[in-house]
Amino acid sequence: MTLALLSSRLGARQAALEYQWMKRATSGLPLDEMLARRVAGEPLQYILGDQPFGPLTIKLRPPVLIPRPETEHWTIRLAELLRPPTRTGCIPLLLCHLLPAGTVRARGVDISSDAVKLAGENAALCGFSASVAGSTRNTFQPIQASFLDPLFPHKNLGVDPPFDLVVSNPPYISWAEYLELPPSVTHYEDPKALFGVARKGFLNPGAVVAVEVGDGQADRVQEIFHDLIVSPTSTVAIPWTQLIRLDLGFIPSVSACLSIMSGCPKLESCNLIVDPAQGLLPSLPIVLPVLTSLELHIRADELASLLDRAVFPALTSITLYVQEAFDDHASWPQTSFVDFLSRSKCALARLELHDTGVQPTQFIECLQHEGVRGIGELVIHDSRDWTWDPVITPRLVQLLTLPSSDAPTPTPDSSESGHLLPALRTLDLGKGCWTCPGGLLSHMIESRWRTTARDVARLERVHVDLHLLEDVYGPDHTRLEKLREEGMKVRITYFHD
Repeated sequence: MTLALLSSRLGARQAALEYQWMKRATSGLPLDEMLARRVAGEPLQYILGDQPFGPLTIKLRPPVLIPRPETEHWTIRLAELLRPPTRTGCIPLLLCHLLPAGTVRARGVDISSDAVKLAGENAALCGFSASVAGSTRNTFQPIQASFLDPLFPHKNLGVDPPFDLVVSNPPYISWAEYLELPPSVTHYEDPKALFGVARKGFLNPGAVVAVEVGDGQADRVQEIFHDLIVSPTSTVAIPWTQLIRLDLGFIPSVSACLSIMSGCPKLESCNLIVDPAQGLLPSLPIVLPVLTSLELHIRADELASLLDRAVFPALTSITLYVQEAFDDHASWPQTSFVDFLSRSKCALARLELHDTGVQPTQFIECLQHEGVRGIGELVIHDSRDWTWDPVITPRLVQLLTLPSSDAPTPTPDSSESGHLLPALRTLDLGKGCWTCPGGLLSHMIESRWRTTARDVARLERVHVDLHLLEDVYGPDHTRLEKLREEGMKVRITYFHD
């Protein structure tokens, strides 16, 4: 019955082939179990536990990437072209087999502990383990390391550069293509990204850099390498450790995002668009001691993963564009956000939020946190208009309203000095983010424009979107126009803008 299901999935011919391979498998697993796993969509290579790669047999298990035929093909072609010297090499296991004995000392670097462990087993299986003495043998040693480590490669490789050959099989599938891949790939294989650098002295003169790329990407990758001046005379191709500003679009995962940030200790400004989290997350928080500005475009359910592993003590400005927070208020990571502020002990001067899904009571809690007490600019936008519960409610507006000079100073639930956001000078409220009947919003704005309190800044610049027809002809519009005449910098937009 299971074989019939497999035939319906793969076709009779392919199912028959795979059935014969399973019968000859040396894994010792029951045939019915192997068939059931294959019908469920698990890759055959993981079920069998190994795969031919050239003349070698390579062990396999999830989540380590399955070698593709095209990788085998270009590796063999590379071996046919090489005339390697007898000095330090950096080439994969298959090159150890194909090239003359005693000419290769290979180092394989991967950030994944699973991949490194499996590579070590394969090195022993194929007879190229570096732990076995013998100067006439080719050897291969896998090492867990990050290319973003400021000390790479001296600290991790156990052999100093320069190298004669660098071979890479980096991820080259775009996010759009990734979404179209079958579950047998996306549910089993590790999608983590790998980032490389080139430094002075890393390569020998005339060295070779071989990189596997996607269909139609070769010319563009060649241009990138030329732009980065990947050569022995370049100081740093991508100077991660020296970067003070970083703007990157479509980082493939939160894991990759944190990996990049961990390699940029001098980062002061960071703008990242982050795709859904995949891969292993760091066990310890990422600390960026001089990062002052952070902008994230990230899915609501992935924001917590990043905030839980970040410590940014110098942060003064944070901007969040939250994606897909439409259907569930619970997706806003309130605890993670508040804990991040407490752990970082930062003093924000600017906070900008877009489509976060934060509830009004949660937002009040955020604004009462000591880390946001010094905010001078607050920007809240919501593209969902009135179809979403507004985050700015009468309760918050009342907390932000300053008392008149003849009224008592303290305000319930406000900061220790009696006022919420005492440093606020700029307020930007986009459409759909507020609801305050009877001119309550403009009354708050006027109270902060006219304040004479010594411990409270004067509100100088305001943008308000009047997204309902009743607001356009109501007291808020009238009062804001009057404040503009008095010299306040007021910008009013309307529901049809």
